[in-house]
Amino acid sequence: MGNLFLAKSDFNHVTIYQHTVEMLKLFEELKSAFPDILTQKEWEVLRLAIIHHDIGKINATFQNKIYVRLKENISLPDTFDGVFEIPHGYLSTCMIDYERIQKEYGFLPEEILLLAMSIYYHHYRKVNYDDNQLKKTLEENVRPYISEFKREFRIGLISDEPDFEHANTKVNLEYLVKNKNLYNTYVKIKGLLNRIDYSASAGITEIEKSPFDSYNESVDQKVLKKYTANGNSLADVQWYLYKNRDKNIILIASTGIGKTEGALLWIGPQKGFYTLPLRVTINAIYKRIKGSSEKNSLNYSPVAILHSDSFNEYLKENDSYESSIYMESEARLFTAPLTITTVDQLFRFVFRYHGYEMIPATLMYSKVVIDEIQMYSPTIIACILYGLREISRLGGKFLIMTATMPKIFIKILEEKLNMKVSEAFELPQPFLRESNRSDKSKHFVKLHEHELDIEQIEKDSLNHKILVIVNTVTKAQEIYQRLNVENKWLLHSLFTREHRSVLENKILNFSKDENAKGVWVTTQIVEASLDIDFDILHTEMCTVDSLFQRMGRILRGRDRFLSEHTPNIHIYTENVSGLGHVINKEIYEFSLKALRKFLGPSGQQILTEEDKQNIIQNVYDPDLNPQILESKYYREILDYIGYLQSIQNRPYQLEKYETKFRDIISDLIIPKSIYIELDNTGILQQMEEQFQRADSIKKRQILDEILKHTIQVSHFYDRELLSNINNVLLKEAGKRAFADAGIKICDCPYDFNEKEEKGLGLLRKISREEKNKMQTMNSIL
Repeated sequence: MGNLFLAKSDFNHVTIYQHTVEMLKLFEELKSAFPDILTQKEWEVLRLAIIHHDIGKINATFQNKIYVRLKENISLPDTFDGVFEIPHGYLSTCMIDYERIQKEYGFLPEEILLLAMSIYYHHYRKVNYDDNQLKKTLEENVRPYISEFKREFRIGLISDEPDFEHANTKVNLEYLVKNKNLYNTYVKIKGLLNRIDYSASAGITEIEKSPFDSYNESVDQKVLKKYTANGNSLADVQWYLYKNRDKNIILIASTGIGKTEGALLWIGPQKGFYTLPLRVTINAIYKRIKGSSEKNSLNYSPVAILHSDSFNEYLKENDSYESSIYMESEARLFTAPLTITTVDQLFRFVFRYHGYEMIPATLMYSKVVIDEIQMYSPTIIACILYGLREISRLGGKFLIMTATMPKIFIKILEEKLNMKVSEAFELPQPFLRESNRSDKSKHFVKLHEHELDIEQIEKDSLNHKILVIVNTVTKAQEIYQRLNVENKWLLHSLFTREHRSVLENKILNFSKDENAKGVWVTTQIVEASLDIDFDILHTEMCTVDSLFQRMGRILRGRDRFLSEHTPNIHIYTENVSGLGHVINKEIYEFSLKALRKFLGPSGQQILTEEDKQNIIQNVYDPDLNPQILESKYYREILDYIGYLQSIQNRPYQLEKYETKFRDIISDLIIPKSIYIELDNTGILQQMEEQFQRADSIKKRQILDEILKHTIQVSHFYDRELLSNINNVLLKEAGKRAFADAGIKICDCPYDFNEKEEKGLGLLRKISREEKNKMQTMNSIL
């Protein structure tokens, strides 16, 4: 019966013993890399948890299930004949010889509790079973194989007489939660157990990669080398972050003065996570850190990227599905010394869903950067602020950095989360780009109390690079259609992944071309994502934090080129789109009031960095704007923090998919016209036939090809489209590959000319009244 007891149903026939040995190797690597994150006793509890966590898999039901999947001609006598299975974690806790462990290791009752609880919940399953079912499983599906398993396993302290009644006395979640210090230790041990377990199962051989690259340099050394070459010195903000890398910091600094490199200096050779709001920004920062070809690249190789589409970024690097899957697994299991990621990959842990512990157990010895915190919705801001408090309590460090830090966030940290300035974090004076109104300035603002001026945009586009930013896709499509110029392009979120990638590359190339002329109409997706540099901005009014981000796309790397009498930032206040859903109406009103006050009767003014900070504080500082404390925006953050506080004593009430981190529900859709084209050309049928007989890697490849033709449609922002989405999954039409990706058909027009690389994207179906209104408007124009 050698190698009878398998750990999982892969074709390598990995036994429980082999899997455990691989985990112990990773355990030793982690302990060697970060010896101080646990006490010696806690390390021992973790080691014993690793040894015993899977011993419950020796039961006949579990093993027979694996044999069937592997098509093995083996079958063990099964009391329940495969129709009922108690999760192996529960069985494992009944099979440990606790008395012997307590005697040999001198464990206190609390340490025995930590051991049993970590194992019991390491793969929690909502399975209802009674004592009779558990007793029968232990007696008839487990006990007959214990002696044989112990000979094969060799390393565990396993009881010859598994006893659920005795084991139940070792499992007490309520007691654990009430004892906060003990619970924090449990989170560390169980989280590291899960991470080591998942890493071994994924075939990962390094649980913590070295922070040094092939040149034996860490990321901070790369930055120092870059900035101090040729006798140069660090910028003030970079020097401050470098000197204060042992502290939590909230940093306010102008765009374009080296915050990104400063954050890398703050992280240093320690484990770090750098979060940004948008995937496009993350991709750009990742390439900038890892790459070597561009002027500003650091050539630092041990960096990972992690977001919902990071697999495709890895695929672009090496063109191998096997390697890309492995690299993505490494990223999701936090092996890299530096990971560039989205906040939802980290801060979802505040919901204490099943399996959440792996994240805080890693962040407890990491440094976390939050870039542009003001760009998130109130609920996400609540999760971030609450999560930073928890990370700090566990021993991790955080850096919030932004050009526009709302002062109410400081108030919430201090008053609601008991984190005081100078005690819990540093709040230095803002680092602003030196400028005054007598110098050349990048931004000369003019406020227009009317709609977007199409004629002026057309005129400006003849000699300059013009950026138009509006608040909604529908408005962007409308403005684009009204423009009567040849050199015009449109970019928003309702293009397919493939076409959006084409447009993003095109706008980047357009921006870099010194001789380019024309106009790009976009939505807020370019606010803090693409590293673009235009001459003139025409924008709808929005909240000031977004407004200043939009301004950051103008003269980004250059001094002012226009006459001081000619504004290059045009803001329009009439018929503004998106108020109330895309744009927070209360913050919008506060912003417009503050901007009008600053610009005065003339409605125009050169804007310095200090001016921007003053305007921001006139919106978000409760001392200057007491109304902010009565706003729905502020109350929503507080209410959600209250909700998070209320669930802390009730862990495991939610599954991961139930956590409401992103307050936007969305559908993954394919425009009907594209679906029909793929179907008519036989591509769909070919995909389906390949999918049915493909292995997991090939299936991933097919799904990736399908996803190129899809669009993520938000329920919140794009209500008009919902009535046109076919809610019947495509598997009912025999399209299993589409169904596995959760794709639905959207019966709305889609426009994109691949030859010209431009188009309108996905359009909502308009009513007859709207169509008549548009025709009337066009005839007038």
